[in-house]
Amino acid sequence: MTITGGSTSEAGGGIRQKEYRVVNLENLIITGNRADLGGGIYTDGGISYKNVDIFKNTASRGGGIFFDEHATAKFDSVDRCNIFSNEGDEQGIDLHAWGHRDPGIFKVYLETFTVRNPDAKYVYPMHYFIMNIENGVNDSTYYIDPNGNDNNPGVSPDQPLRTISHALSLISADNIKKVVISVANGRYSPSTNGEIFPLNLKPNVLLTGTSKKSVVLDAENTAAVLNIETDNVSLKNMTITGGNSSMTGGGIHCMGDEVHLESLIIKYNSAWIGGGIYCDGNINLKSTSIIENIEKIAGGIYFDENANAVFDQLSRCSVYANEGESSGIDLFASGERNPGTFKVYLDTFTVLIPDEKYAFPLHYFSIDISGIDYKDVESTVLLPSYPNPFSSYTNIKFQLVETEKVAIDIYNVRGQLVKSLIKNKLLISDHYTIRWNGDNELNQQVASGIYICRFEVGGKLHFQKMIHIK
Repeated sequence: MTITGGSTSEAGGGIRQKEYRVVNLENLIITGNRADLGGGIYTDGGISYKNVDIFKNTASRGGGIFFDEHATAKFDSVDRCNIFSNEGDEQGIDLHAWGHRDPGIFKVYLETFTVRNPDAKYVYPMHYFIMNIENGVNDSTYYIDPNGNDNNPGVSPDQPLRTISHALSLISADNIKKVVISVANGRYSPSTNGEIFPLNLKPNVLLTGTSKKSVVLDAENTAAVLNIETDNVSLKNMTITGGNSSMTGGGIHCMGDEVHLESLIIKYNSAWIGGGIYCDGNINLKSTSIIENIEKIAGGIYFDENANAVFDQLSRCSVYANEGESSGIDLFASGERNPGTFKVYLDTFTVLIPDEKYAFPLHYFSIDISGIDYKDVESTVLLPSYPNPFSSYTNIKFQLVETEKVAIDIYNVRGQLVKSLIKNKLLISDHYTIRWNGDNELNQQVASGIYICRFEVGGKLHFQKMIHIK
């Protein structure tokens, strides 16, 4: 069973054992309890512990367990317990013992503890305890699944946490050991799993998904997606989208050193400066696509005066189709630099021969493009609209390889015309974005539901489904 929600101003928020007798605890989860002494458990008797998880309880002393002067304990060395991430105002926030004891009186066998090598902050007095710990939370792996539960321990795939933000809250700001946050397939957003943005990363953390298309971090335009103001952080195998900042870094705001980005898609983010990435630290990029981000200055990446960047020459990145209102819509660098400071190895860029419209100041960059200009495709294409689903508006994107007559109409699921956005207009070869505000020909807002975008060019029809949510 799970024991949770207990609260007392005295002792034992989850379990209170006062008489000297032996109690057996087995296969329990004790979490979310509060007391003055022993948030999870207060004991003044004998207790045996087998496969018991005690975490995220709170007390002035002994957030996990408070052992009073008559208490004894037997921890199973095979079916071990997990005790971690409890909170307290004094020393011994996980385990606190009272009274006169012989050294090593409590032999504690644990699968997981808050730290692998505890000090008096977590266990008090230290000499009363012999700690046998297999894993420390701060040097282990957290598992995240959009269908998980933040009341789970999160240290195994079968009991995952629900949100990345909660996993980050369990890691100390001065963490010195490697922590992996393993993210299962799915969309992580405020509306799907209650994700809170921006995600403020901690030092020595690897945040990794399974593939860059199957794991999506979507801030839904509520905030920036990721904030990195610390060192030794790695991001891998995910899509970063829907970020929105009135200042810097809609997708990623980076001021840390030794930041590694690998196999990411960073798209549809917006900010005043650096729609995709704002960098004022040291960043390494590998197999990452930074596309269709929007800003006032530098839609793709903005390198501030302290920034350094290493682009992998073999596993190349792609930077294209970003938007902005100034020069350097894909790459922008500030400060005084030597010519060719940024050696940028790309598979695909917006144009094959960059000018200062796309990279500013151009002489700060040495750009090697091995692939194609993203416009250099063999066919006209209707790109995915974004956002989709949408509430106020969506952007319909397409590209033409030659001058063509184009028509774009919006229909409802009954086949009725809702609005014509482009009426057989002759357009040259280029990349286009057309905005639909979710309205009809009378400029009235349409009802929530499914709508079809009909894109006609050169006598050929293309269709795309869009979902309008009020």
